[in-house]
Amino acid sequence: MNLRAYWNVIRRRKGPMLGCILACVALSVALNVFTAPVYRSSARVEISREATRSPLTGAATDAPTPQTDNQALFTTAEMVTSRALLAQVVTSLERQGVRVGPQERERRSAKSQGQEPGDMTDKIDWLLANVIVEPIRDTRLIRISAEHNDAGIAAKITNSIAENLVNYQQGQRSELDTSLGTNLRARADELQKRINSLDEQTRGSMGLFSLEEKIRQLSETVGTLSDSHTKARLQRLSISSQLAQIRSVLRRAQIDPNEIPISNESLDALRRDLIASNTALAKARETYGPSHPKLISLKAENDAIQRNIRQEVSAAVANLSNDQSIAAGREESMQTAITQAEGELRSLNNQAAKYRVIEAELKADRDLYSLLMARVHEVEITSQIKSPLVRIVESAVAEREPVRPHKILNLAIGLLLGLLSGAGLVLLLESYRKTIRTPDEVDRHLQLPVLGLIPKESVQ
Repeated sequence: MNLRAYWNVIRRRKGPMLGCILACVALSVALNVFTAPVYRSSARVEISREATRSPLTGAATDAPTPQTDNQALFTTAEMVTSRALLAQVVTSLERQGVRVGPQERERRSAKSQGQEPGDMTDKIDWLLANVIVEPIRDTRLIRISAEHNDAGIAAKITNSIAENLVNYQQGQRSELDTSLGTNLRARADELQKRINSLDEQTRGSMGLFSLEEKIRQLSETVGTLSDSHTKARLQRLSISSQLAQIRSVLRRAQIDPNEIPISNESLDALRRDLIASNTALAKARETYGPSHPKLISLKAENDAIQRNIRQEVSAAVANLSNDQSIAAGREESMQTAITQAEGELRSLNNQAAKYRVIEAELKADRDLYSLLMARVHEVEITSQIKSPLVRIVESAVAEREPVRPHKILNLAIGLLLGLLSGAGLVLLLESYRKTIRTPDEVDRHLQLPVLGLIPKESVQ
């Protein structure tokens, strides 16, 4: 079938077609008449950017990025539909005498289903279903809309949400600032106690300058004692070497005066006498025989000198032994004094190291305490002068025209549905028709040639 054939079918069966159109249009009119009108009221709020510098010091506190700005905007938009905020909205509206929750028809439907509406959860769920929040593109604005059958109540709900959002956000900021100030002050009090404790530790001891001066003096004393100890030790070793050499000489039968490592007037005189006696004895041996009285006299004199030298050396040995004992005692006393001084020096060094650590900790704690107190004062002052981040830029007003039902759209849809349903009904009825009306139908159904056509005359 071509379009002309379809048009002929519709013209032939225009009754069912017009009936479907009239029925759908009537249904659309009934829907517009009996559907309760829904009004939408909107308000706009601005989300300001958080201050990036301290209002007191001008120091940078944050470095915002477009991503963080978007996050702040969408976070605030999500806060509008938080159940905590909506609970405050419900309470505020009920104080104003505005009933929040399903309308009368919806309440009757809920009661018929065995549900008892009216508690806070149902009211919040109703608000969530009837409140629309949408950020406005390329701005820092958020549009808050509420729908209700009463235009005035829709405006009140919208304004209450916007006002409670401002108060809620301001309360959260105040609570955060209060919590931050309390935590900072508690930390500052702990630091103050620690500073007082460190002050007590340093107050009972001498100062670092006095300790370092005493350490310097004691170090000089240790150096002097070490020099004296070294000298005493060298003296003792020298005396010991002399004694060993003298004892080695004394063990011989004949004493060689030149090998004796000591010298004094008596010993020097005996050396000279021994040399002279040895010379005279050597000449006498060349002149006299072994039994000659002169030779015997010289030999006796030589032996007497040897004995005197031995006695003098023995006395010198006794004196050197006494000197050795004195040197050893002095060395030991010096070592004891050095050990004592070094112990005292180590103790002072430990005290000085501990004092330096305490002073470093004390300085760091004082600096941190100053920073904390400055931060506490800054938080306390800025919390009083901060401007709100959320503010209402356009309050909601009662709209005159409802947003639903869409009367013209419903009529257009009813007309379209009437046309479609009418056309469908006509085509359905045409498909059950058994008469033959055109030559094509004769050929298609009977497979016979058409001999002629009898025109249909109109009745005058």
